Amino acid sequence: MSLFYPRATAADLLPISQLVSLAFVIDDAFDDIIPSPAQCHDRLRSLHGVLAGQAPADRWSRALHDVWGRLLEGRPSCWQRAFHRDVSDHLWSPYREVVDRSSGNWPALWSHHENRRYSFGTYFLLDYHEVVTGTFLPEDIRRLPGFSSLRTAVADQIAIVNDVFSCHKEEPTGGHHNFVLLAERHHSCSRSTAIGRAQALADTYLTHAITARTELEDQLAAVSAPHEEQHAYLRVADAHIATIRGNYDYHLDPAVRRYTLPPGGMPQQETAVCPVSAQRGPGTLAGTRAARSRFS
Repeated sequence: MSLFYPRATAADLLPISQLVSLAFVIDDAFDDIIPSPAQCHDRLRSLHGVLAGQAPADRWSRALHDVWGRLLEGRPSCWQRAFHRDVSDHLWSPYREVVDRSSGNWPALWSHHENRRYSFGTYFLLDYHEVVTGTFLPEDIRRLPGFSSLRTAVADQIAIVNDVFSCHKEEPTGGHHNFVLLAERHHSCSRSTAIGRAQALADTYLTHAITARTELEDQLAAVSAPHEEQHAYLRVADAHIATIRGNYDYHLDPAVRRYTLPPGGMPQQETAVCPVSAQRGPGTLAGTRAARSRFS
């Protein structure tokens, strides 16, 4: 998680790392054995119970209960509400995906984008930048259109990159919730063409994020936020954008066993989503490096 939060202390990294580890366990469990919607709901019920203040009832909920209090302790109520909402939305994503599979539905690409904003957990990961920076957003600032647009753009960019690097991992289970595999199906196109579509979207989403950050600066001035507070809020926004580069590094790191390359290595088109080159286009690795140096 230090790639997502390069300025975090070890104490700050520990609880969010534990939460993400639990999320991986849950995600893998539903990938390996596809339950019925009712079975999925039963497995998730105890997790949502913990978020509602109930006692844990199984291993997953005990793990969540162990970390949940430490994540919320000492945080302002406005942040706790946002974090609770975003973690809850993330924990509902396996249910949505199981229902899709059980009904034989192959989500349209627009619908897939909607769900992936939650299923990767990006929103609660972005919330945690407020903890790391020490700047908690008041509700009126959190609701500014620039912050909303920025969070959506970052979530979409991170998800599309993950879909490219995980498509070979998800293909054996059908690929109902992977952009590359869905694009192949809906557009009857080749893998390289589908990845090319993903690369174009990665460029677009990064551009959206940078645009939203610029608009946010104007909006903070429009609502007459004090000058020092404006700078603090923009540091949170900059940390959001820097997460895009951290996500690239995470997927490219050979030590990350979650995305072990398929036999023969990664197809050229997949690494092209963030090529190590001298180019500075917004979707390239060099481009995101430049963005990170600007926004961190």
